[in-house]
Order: sequence, then C-alpha cells, then structure tokens
Amino acid sequence: MLESTTVLVNLQVHGYSSQPRFTQTNTDLQLTVTEGVQIGRDLFFWKFNNSKNIIRLNGDKVNRFHYQNRVEFFNQNLSLILKNVQLSDSGIYTAAVSRETDVILSTHDVRVQGAEEVCTQETESERSWCLVKTVVFSVGLLLMVSSVITVHVLDWTRKKNN
Repeated sequence: MLESTTVLVNLQVHGYSSQPRFTQTNTDLQLTVTEGVQIGRDLFFWKFNNSKNIIRLNGDKVNRFHYQNRVEFFNQNLSLILKNVQLSDSGIYTAAVSRETDVILSTHDVRVQGAEEVCTQETESERSWCLVKTVVFSVGLLLMVSSVITVHVLDWTRKKNN
C-alpha cells in the first residue's frame, strides 16, 4: 500500500533579479544579496537551480558544497564569487534564509557564454548592438585595470617617499 504525502513549501520572495546576467566562460562572477537582512541564528544558504547547495551558513559555521574549490563567500554581506565560470554554471542562483518559512533574499538568472557565442544574434542590428556592448565592456575592463594599477603605483610612490 502506497501512502501519499503532500508537502507545502511557503516561500516569501523579497529580491529578484529578473534580467538575465550574461557572463563569459573563464571569468569570475559576483552574486550579491539585494535585501538587507540580519541572519542571527537562522540558516542562510545559496543554491543552484533550487537543488544543489553551494553555501550554507549556520551561525558562524560555513559549509561549502557544490563549487567547493571555485567559490568565495563573504559573511559580511552574504555575497558569493563563482570563480572560473563554465557553460554548465548557467542557471538560477538563489540566496535564502530558512525560518518558519524560507525567505528568498535574492535570485540571479546567470547565463554563461563561450567567447564564440557572444555575438551570434540573428539580425545585423542585433550583431551590431552586441559588438557595441562588447567594445564598451572591454573598455570598462581596461579602465578598471588601469585604475587598480594607478592606485598601486600611487600607494607604492607614497610608501617610497615616506
């Protein structure tokens, strides 16, 4: 005789990033919690596709599961950095707190693309727009790298002069 059990899951959705986040393979991706929350003694977790645990924070104890060697977790702001993302990392990432009901704090729809996939849109205007975005993204990366180098050079110069 088979018994049937119904489980009801009560979720409260607070923060949701409905726009897909596109990123390229072999890059690092930061996922943030969009809601300010006090964890206290509650269980906090990051999940992938609502099934695979990535991080579970219980008090001060952090357990790492999926992505064990490719994840950095920051207790202060509950953000997560996935290192060296691959095509198989595409999916839904969810940050939540488990209380009487699970409270979803943030959800990210991540889509990882290989370098050859970045500008393969159908029409000419879509390809043009994609190339413009790629150039702007590249210039932005160059500016960030230049800024970091400048800060390090200035810091080194100040230390040398003191």
